[in-house]
Amino acid sequence: DIKHLLWLKAFGCFAEGEYDKAISNFSKCIDNGYINSAYFKEETDPFYWIGIINFVSNDFKSAISSFKESLNYYSENHTTLYHLACCNFELRDLNGLKKYITKFFNSVSQKDKSLINSTALFFRGYCFEFDNKLQLAANDFSKLLKMEFRKGNNLDDDFLDFEENNPSLLRGKYYYELGIGELAIDETDLVLRYFPFDAQALFNKALYHRKLNQLQDSFKKISLAIDNCTDESSKKIFIEFKNELIKKQWNLALL
Repeated sequence: DIKHLLWLKAFGCFAEGEYDKAISNFSKCIDNGYINSAYFKEETDPFYWIGIINFVSNDFKSAISSFKESLNYYSENHTTLYHLACCNFELRDLNGLKKYITKFFNSVSQKDKSLINSTALFFRGYCFEFDNKLQLAANDFSKLLKMEFRKGNNLDDDFLDFEENNPSLLRGKYYYELGIGELAIDETDLVLRYFPFDAQALFNKALYHRKLNQLQDSFKKISLAIDNCTDESSKKIFIEFKNELIKKQWNLALL
C-alpha cells in the first residue's frame, strides 16, 4: 500500500537523521489520506512524528503546532502531552506548561504511573512554585530525587540539566521559605555532594545558616561562594551578604 510505504520511508529517514526528508514524507502521508487508512494509529500518527522531529531540532513552536494536530486524533496520548509540556518549558510559557503537564498527569494516572518521569515531576513542582504551593512543590521534588538516577524510568533522561535544575537545590529553597531551616540545609548538602563548588548552593547554605543564627558556618559558606562564583552580578550580591554578615558578627561581639 503506497500510503504505508510512504510512512515507512518517512520513518526510515527519521531513523537516519534525515529530518527534512522525513518531514516531507510524513507530510505526503497526510496529503495522501494516511489518516483515513487502517494504518493510522496512535504510534504511527504522522503529526506526532513531525512534532518529534521539530522537537529534537529545537524548533519548539513548530513542534507545538504538530503535537496539537496530533491531539485532535489522540487527545489522551501521554507522550504527546509530555512533549508539549517540554516545548512550553523551553519557550518559558508557564500557562502552556501548566496546561499540558496537568493533562499529562491526568492521563497517566488512569494508565500506568510508572510512565511519570523525573522531568515531568520537575515541571509540576516548577508550576507549584509559581502558584506558591510550596509544600506540594517540595513533595514533587522528594519523589523526583528518588528516581533521578533511575534512567530506565525516564522518557527523556537528558532533557533537564540537573546541575542547573537540581531538585535538592529547589527543594531546599522551598523548605527555607516554609521556615524549615534544618531541612533546607540538608537538601543543599545533597547538591554540594555532587557539585561541591556550586556557588549558588554555597550561597543558599550561607543564607540558611544565617537564618538559624549559625554565623560562623554562614561566613565560611559565603566565602567559598565568592571564591567559586564566575558571574559578576551574583558575586556583587554575595559580597554584600558577606559584608552584612561581618557587620552582624561585629555588633554581636560588642554586646
